[in-house]
Amino acid sequence: MKKLKLCLAVICSLFLVSCQRLVTVNFETDGNFTIEAQVISRNERITKPSIYQSGFLLSWYREKEFINPWNFSDDLVQETMTLFLKRTAIDFPIIFFASKGLHANPASFTVEDEFNLLPAFKEGYEFLGWFKEAELINQILKIERGTVGMKVLHAKYRKLDIRNEYGFFQITPERAKEIMLSDRQSIILDVRNSDEFEAGHIADAILIPLPELTVRALLELKDLNKIILVYCRSGVRSVAASKILAELGFTNIFEFGGILDWPFGLVTN
Repeated sequence: MKKLKLCLAVICSLFLVSCQRLVTVNFETDGNFTIEAQVISRNERITKPSIYQSGFLLSWYREKEFINPWNFSDDLVQETMTLFLKRTAIDFPIIFFASKGLHANPASFTVEDEFNLLPAFKEGYEFLGWFKEAELINQILKIERGTVGMKVLHAKYRKLDIRNEYGFFQITPERAKEIMLSDRQSIILDVRNSDEFEAGHIADAILIPLPELTVRALLELKDLNKIILVYCRSGVRSVAASKILAELGFTNIFEFGGILDWPFGLVTN
């Protein structure tokens, strides 16, 4: 009986010693994660919790004020304690290729940010937006909350229509096509002769040969403020016609050269 009591006493002593050597480490995450406490022996290392949050750098500190960081590789636990999680939003850079344009967009963002992208300004050009690739395919209007990773954005511009010394605009066939599609009320004026017109002309164009333009323009075109898109065969007569229209008081004349450079197809009578 005495031996049994002695054994029990030894076991109890060992158990008490063992309990005294065990400590508990709690993890405080301010409600962002649920992490079970770790129970280990004194002077041992604890296992770093396996957690991840996109867009944040996660680090652990001994105090809730985040003063002394905890190093899971080197630091040993001496007593029951609580470690506190600090979440730091990562700064992701934005690289803007603005082709010498000026803009006031921020140079970086975090996963918590959300803002509309500001336009770029380039003299003589209209800004058409920021795009995700150099080929200018997918436009991006804003950085949305939750976005992560570096962004590279490219500016798209269109050269502004500039009125020349004669009072009319000289534009490319591509720009003329844009105007035709955006303003269905615009007039497409062919100033060649009737034989040339019948052989092939731009869809919806009207014919007023250059020699007849001074007499017929005010009678047939009428509205001095309507957009008039002027072309001929090679660009010589269309320039002469545009000068005449400007002298007659028409205010929105767009000369786009000759039909020889028109890449969008013709129709015939």
